[in-house]
Amino acid sequence: MTALVATDLDRTLVFSPAATRRLGGGLPSRPVEVVDGVVISELADVVAAGLETLAAQTVLVPTTTRTVGQLQRVALPETRYAVAANGGVVLDGGVADAEWAGRVEETLGAAMPLDEAVALLTAACPGARIREAEGLFCYAVGDPAALADQAFVLADSGWRPERQGRKLYLLPPALDKAPAVAYVAELAGADRVLAAGDSLLDRAMVLAADRGWVPARSPLAAEPLPPSVTVTAAPGHAAAAEIVSALVRATGG
Repeated sequence: MTALVATDLDRTLVFSPAATRRLGGGLPSRPVEVVDGVVISELADVVAAGLETLAAQTVLVPTTTRTVGQLQRVALPETRYAVAANGGVVLDGGVADAEWAGRVEETLGAAMPLDEAVALLTAACPGARIREAEGLFCYAVGDPAALADQAFVLADSGWRPERQGRKLYLLPPALDKAPAVAYVAELAGADRVLAAGDSLLDRAMVLAADRGWVPARSPLAAEPLPPSVTVTAAPGHAAAAEIVSALVRATGG
């Protein structure tokens, strides 16, 4: 049997120092993302060891809303596959899979053009920094309280607004991690999928998996979840350690 493990990164496995202070659950950790000398993300030592085991014994697929460049900044065990841009990009050996790119282009062809979405987001979030991601979606970076209010304003835009901390994403409705993970499972010949994630952007992926894990005190943990999904006992790095330990056991380690 071949298992595929799809796991979100930010606030599921890796945490900024600020997120660790807010969530607790701290463990001995190492920096895995440094930009201009500033530590952006940390990974607990025990989690790093568990990921090495998973990479050796299963198909480990980092699955993130980050762009390809942002994903590649994070020092993780080497894996053949990864999913970036909230499912918009599948990487195979570090190269974007052309077949998947064509499917995404076809799927999103009927959606509102990105430039119109950017204009809507810019108008709704004055003063916020507006960013585009892989030519697929856009997001605003700003005050969390203000962005939460604007998420309601954008609810009728035809695109999907999702807020995570200081970011408000605006995504085409069909752009999701779940179908990208299913595609990688097909490529890898996996017969079961295990998944972990913390945000509403991970919901479909976690629910579609044979088994799923969600960190305590996360947005997804507050949602109704089926018995196939386990919420960890603690948040933060402790949650990541619990998730990775459970994944190692579930895949034969």
